[in-house]
Amino acid sequence: MAVPTPKELRDPVLELVSKSENGLTYPQLTDAVDEHFSLSEEDRQQLLPGYQRTVLVQNLYIVVTLLRKRGLLLPADGSKVIRSGGETPAIAAEADDLGDMSPEQRMSLGYGEHFETLLEEVLESVRGINPTAFERLVVNLLEEMGYGYGQQVGRSGDGGIDGVISQDTLGLEKIFIQAKRWDDKVGSRVGGRVVNEFAGALLAHGATKGVLITTSTFSGAAKEAAQKVAQGIQSLRLIDGRELAELMIRHGVGVVTEITYAVKKLDANYFAEV
Repeated sequence: MAVPTPKELRDPVLELVSKSENGLTYPQLTDAVDEHFSLSEEDRQQLLPGYQRTVLVQNLYIVVTLLRKRGLLLPADGSKVIRSGGETPAIAAEADDLGDMSPEQRMSLGYGEHFETLLEEVLESVRGINPTAFERLVVNLLEEMGYGYGQQVGRSGDGGIDGVISQDTLGLEKIFIQAKRWDDKVGSRVGGRVVNEFAGALLAHGATKGVLITTSTFSGAAKEAAQKVAQGIQSLRLIDGRELAELMIRHGVGVVTEITYAVKKLDANYFAEV
């Protein structure tokens, strides 16, 4: 049979996920759908034109994205895992438009899902490097963002400063950096104490600008502490794991461009005036 469309995938996906006790990862869902439809090797390996992604994976991304928007599928135990969100007849009826999307809508949904997957991959890779490499990474990122020349300084007795960005040739205007490579697990959020200690380190160095970057997230107390610091003479910016990954993708740090599409449309004015 041909590769199932997003509309054809909807009900099997809901059924397969609902039968799983703890949810499914994308690879597990792909394997389950493959088995459900008894796809041939040719169907499984069919690629999108000009793109190193299979049609099956693309269609799954589309259907999962739409079903998540309708509350039928939910993330569980991390953003990589899909679990059932329950189904009502009204919501199921709304999902019948899965097969009626325009090519542009499919591309948009596919790109959005691809971006989310890439975010996960980038952040997972960042969490896998050692603290020293992470410090180099954040300095390199700020350089690529155009903030100036960076230097990694993290070492014992550094007072909580892992890097410095010189915003001018003489190094008179500087941004001080602290990099926290923490796992994003329950209870591992960066707290207010860390923010206050970093603010103290900035004060000790006579600095007015600081960036605290983590692979995890910040607690409410940490955000409140940063706001209080910003009310004084210091500027303190917090960047969590998701924003870090987004900035890396946007500025080409740790990623490469695989393919670029130019989406064009008919120029009706040309045909009216020719």
